[in-house]
Amino acid sequence: YLPVMDLDQDGLAEVIETTDEYPSEGKLNQEEQAAITEVAGESETNEFTQAMEQIAKREKGGRGRMVVWAIFSYNGKFFKEQSGKDYDRLYNLIGSQIKNKMKKSELSRDSLEYLNLVRKLWNK
Repeated sequence: YLPVMDLDQDGLAEVIETTDEYPSEGKLNQEEQAAITEVAGESETNEFTQAMEQIAKREKGGRGRMVVWAIFSYNGKFFKEQSGKDYDRLYNLIGSQIKNKMKKSELSRDSLEYLNLVRKLWNK
């Protein structure tokens, strides 16, 4: 989900990068474990297989809130990532346009590490 809107009505479009929180792990049954091993294990590294298992477990644990990972302002030439007070100000302007949301800084260390693992895996 990547909404684009002018949050502060300054004429610059904000791009809101979001992701989902997966706060807890579920258990994989034998069939699911075998499928991961068969598909990922044959052609990829052990690290890749372990990452796929971790993703499957987290997804079975259920989805939590939507995380506002980053906010970028676009001035027609380039995107500038907003940080600190600018991020907070724009986050607060999102209001109810994104329901059940949280800041990246509100993630637990475990959830942040998991989301970074997923981003690293898909961006190889």
